[in-house]
Amino acid sequence: MKFSIITPSYNGAKYLRECMESVQRQQGVDLEHIVVDACSTDETLEILAQFPDIKVICEPDKGMSDGINKGLRSATGDWWIWLNTDDYLEEGALLRVQQFIETHQDADVVYGGFHFINAAGEIYRSPDALPYSRKMIVYYGPYVASTAIFYKKASTIDRGEFVHERFKQVMDQEYYARLGALKLKFYPMPKVRVASFRVHGDNTSLRYNEAKDLDGVLTRQLQLGESVAVRRFYGFPPFKSVFVNTLIDALFYYYYRVVKISMEIGNLLRQKIS
Repeated sequence: MKFSIITPSYNGAKYLRECMESVQRQQGVDLEHIVVDACSTDETLEILAQFPDIKVICEPDKGMSDGINKGLRSATGDWWIWLNTDDYLEEGALLRVQQFIETHQDADVVYGGFHFINAAGEIYRSPDALPYSRKMIVYYGPYVASTAIFYKKASTIDRGEFVHERFKQVMDQEYYARLGALKLKFYPMPKVRVASFRVHGDNTSLRYNEAKDLDGVLTRQLQLGESVAVRRFYGFPPFKSVFVNTLIDALFYYYYRVVKISMEIGNLLRQKIS
């Protein structure tokens, strides 16, 4: 079994070394690391040159989704993941994923829990892997971290299922919903934290939290608009009334928020019992 790690990159030098080293530290597995850089102007390329074992594709792209797809077209692994430059894999993560896959031969997608970390790398929350629900993905959002989910190449890339390049903010939400609609089998890995997801002011989808200007507001509205598109296409058939659609969205959002909290409480109780 071989893993392909795809890292889209643009001016992410600040955390890049930590990301690269987390892949280098993986033991007991066969892997390739493909970094797709959109012609960074910071120290990114100098850092990448210090890791001769990786494959670097350096050329302009049309955004992160385009960069991910370029990496996927070069991938030779049996399973793949995209790992952002500001995130990193936990030690031994790939070996644990491999062992899980070996006992779940029918899996198309497997995913683990993850840590939320701040800019300094401090853990402030560690969600466990919850069962996959396409409707919850559609109406609540991508509660599975893109940095902790692994896809079988034969079930995705080989079938032409690439990341939708018109999505700039919630491409993961659309991808999860699409693969669920295709009836792919998702398996969570309970009690396994495979990666850390860094939350900071420069996150593409979270930048509005820090920016109080027009660009920040526009980023937020684009993200919301993409999520609405996911709900309209993969959710229940829309009504003609915008008001009715918005009301339904709100009702399902809070319903699945309660469902998610219930699942998290259930996980905690089971862990205490065991």
